[in-house]
Amino acid sequence: MSAYLVAADRIGRRVCETAFWHDGRCNWVGALPDEGPYGQTIINYAALGPDLYGGTSGVALFLAELHAATGDVDARRTALGALRHAHAHAGDPHQPAGPGLYAGRIGIALASVRIGLLLGEHEAVQQADALLAELRPDDEFDLMTGNAGTIVGLLALARPARAQGAGRPRARVRREAARRRAARRARPVLDVAHPAPQAQPDRPLARRRGGGGRAARAVARGRQAGLPRRRRGGVRLRARALRSRRRQLAGPAKPR
Repeated sequence: MSAYLVAADRIGRRVCETAFWHDGRCNWVGALPDEGPYGQTIINYAALGPDLYGGTSGVALFLAELHAATGDVDARRTALGALRHAHAHAGDPHQPAGPGLYAGRIGIALASVRIGLLLGEHEAVQQADALLAELRPDDEFDLMTGNAGTIVGLLALARPARAQGAGRPRARVRREAARRRAARRARPVLDVAHPAPQAQPDRPLARRRGGGGRAARAVARGRQAGLPRRRRGGVRLRARALRSRRRQLAGPAKPR
């Protein structure tokens, strides 16, 4: 177990121990920032709301992820209790219930679907449908409390298994990643210095005096081997140098 997972497990145990239970639901007392006189931030202590940002649905999501990573039974039980509280208070007029992702119904629904997939609780997924049926547009447009958050949440809910990674077993994901790595290692690499023999082009190249035909064939082999243009240009330069050297050795051309 990594150091990060050990720290998360320690935090999760503390969260489970400090929960207040009633009728199968649980909640916590937390510090809630609020705006005071002259724009100053003041801290109030109160029971958590149902929202994803600082409420019980967010705590439930953390505990469900912790249970999936460690198998802690207390984390699973507390996650379901916190989720029940979030569903029970999603329609509370004193709590935010707008379209925002972090402060509204769509965030609670998204957490509910994710928790249901992680813990195998189909009832949680069905309760998310009820929250979405009561969703209404709003005049706000931001991600936190407005319609932008609704768009992000609905896109994630449209494909929950793929967007949230809970529909495919981890072993299958690891096997597929290993298969892709093996395919990349087995992919043939082009050897520029010693290219593999290629089939001759359909149109035969005319042989020129001074090795021109050999140079033209070298250019054709580079084109067939898929060399980039800059490398093909280098082949052409070497072919020209070869032709010039052959002309120097052969002397002046004889008149016909």
